[in-house]
Amino acid sequence: MRLYEYEAKRLFEAVGLSVPTRYGVIASPGELEGLELSYPAMVKAMVLTGGRGKSGGVKKVADAAAARAAAAAILGLDIKGYPVETLLLEAAASEAGACYLGITTDPARYDVVVMASAKGGVDIEQVALEEPDAILRRSVPGNDRELPPAIALEMAAFLAEGLGKKGLAPKLADALSKLYACYQKFDCKVAEINPLLVTAADEVIAADAKMVIDDNALYRQGELFELLGIREARHDVAELTPDEQRARTGGFAYVDLLAPNAKSDPDKLYVGLVPGGAGYGIFSIDEVANVGDRFFAGKVVPVNFMDSGGGPTLDSVAEMFHIL
Repeated sequence: MRLYEYEAKRLFEAVGLSVPTRYGVIASPGELEGLELSYPAMVKAMVLTGGRGKSGGVKKVADAAAARAAAAAILGLDIKGYPVETLLLEAAASEAGACYLGITTDPARYDVVVMASAKGGVDIEQVALEEPDAILRRSVPGNDRELPPAIALEMAAFLAEGLGKKGLAPKLADALSKLYACYQKFDCKVAEINPLLVTAADEVIAADAKMVIDDNALYRQGELFELLGIREARHDVAELTPDEQRARTGGFAYVDLLAPNAKSDPDKLYVGLVPGGAGYGIFSIDEVANVGDRFFAGKVVPVNFMDSGGGPTLDSVAEMFHIL
């Protein structure tokens, strides 16, 4: 389950990480009138995908007029297939340096992996390709609940040297340790800060936040749901589509492979699938796509994954076909 930036920052605050002052989350430019803003401020699109900045979904504004213009421009943008329906308004932090902090799990070894780079505020995947030595990675094989101090200090020293601020190492170690605590406390698959800003006063602030919670652990995350005011789980990559929500209510697995607002191509054949089991469902998707590529120039398109295995009731089967 992926969190919006403002939700992830609430969890950061819960473990003691510093974040910019939050003014509010709005769904229309008119709602700006009800917020007490100080400038400069940030106007950010709230979508469960990356690439907001490159798509024009993040703007720094200097006054109320600029804030209204930015809100009007960003609301309704389509970012990688996701329409922008809400905005985060927060203080713009001053920047004297920026770094990247990230924590995830190695899927092969199940070790927790901690990553840090003094190249913050940019695409970290690009940094990994072009300057692999600019990223320091350390594994925590024991899945410790707290980040081992030796790792925190080593990584903080690496960051401080890269930023040219060796005296900042203790604060960077503290930020790393708190991000790790957040990762463990809330059963994350991913927890990232990019960028972690260093201000002119040598304070460190999480200017952005990314968190993905392990769906398998949501049953024990009552505190998270309460903190964020969330009533039900979201899809791991994006919010549930209307059909996915309908399937969840009906008690069976269903995933849309096309965006709900995707326009159909009259030259293509769209194939809905009702396979008898998850494994066969994945095979069916691949086979429909393969046949389409081999014999129909890619004009046969599978539109969904569905699992009808496990002895579904008559009502469930009927609902499956209603969705298709």
